[in-house]
Amino acid sequence: MMSSQQPGRAGSWATAIASVLSVITLTACATDAPAAPPAPSTAASTHAPAARPTTEPPTDAELLAGLPPEPRVLIVGDSFTEGYGASGPSAAWAAVAAESLQWRATIDGVGGTGFTKDVATDGRQGLDYRRRLEMHAAAGEQYDLVVLQGGLNDWQATRAAEVANVRASVAASRRAWPDAPVIVFGPSSPPATVDAQRYASAIASTGRAAGAIVVDPVGTRAWINEANAARFDVGDGLHLNDAGYLFLAARFVAEIDALED
Repeated sequence: MMSSQQPGRAGSWATAIASVLSVITLTACATDAPAAPPAPSTAASTHAPAARPTTEPPTDAELLAGLPPEPRVLIVGDSFTEGYGASGPSAAWAAVAAESLQWRATIDGVGGTGFTKDVATDGRQGLDYRRRLEMHAAAGEQYDLVVLQGGLNDWQATRAAEVANVRASVAASRRAWPDAPVIVFGPSSPPATVDAQRYASAIASTGRAAGAIVVDPVGTRAWINEANAARFDVGDGLHLNDAGYLFLAARFVAEIDALED
């Protein structure tokens, strides 16, 4: 499914995002109180801070700092980006996040696909992420930022194939839009399908090695877990309902906002 999203942070979804983020922040503050900062040194320094080597790659924050207001964003993903299980396209995580972040987004979500898997749920072929990026580039489309979401459908691939295809997808984006940062947003799903997340760590590490910004929704503690899955599962043990997609979008927006602050 392909759709376009115009920016509009004042919309209803943005308000809902703000409410979810406030709950996430309060929970984090209650469970993860920050340690006290170290006492400042009393010794005067006679040396200026060392300059960062010019060969050091830019940080994630520096990559996003160069974006224009209301950037043109391409979001390529699977059924989660398509919004399977949501009440409508506007309730999918990508549409909700784009509205909140004021992105002019082209949302290209195709169920059943991934970095490696090229066959869609409806039987269409040749739709892995790299080839879809190349299709967008061939159409002359221009973007300031590219988001690659997913990986759940690649569970039958070998680890070597998955790593190669994540790397190839990031490279394809760079060839098409050299100045556009790439965000790799890994797979997330209810715990019942945790086996499908087997390559989450490989996707994250490969994305980082390729110079992409990585948003990892499983990491040390999965965003969708035993404590909240019942509220977010649409009923098939895999996809999310509106509340689940809103939660996924809120967590994604929090990650991006933290880099931009």
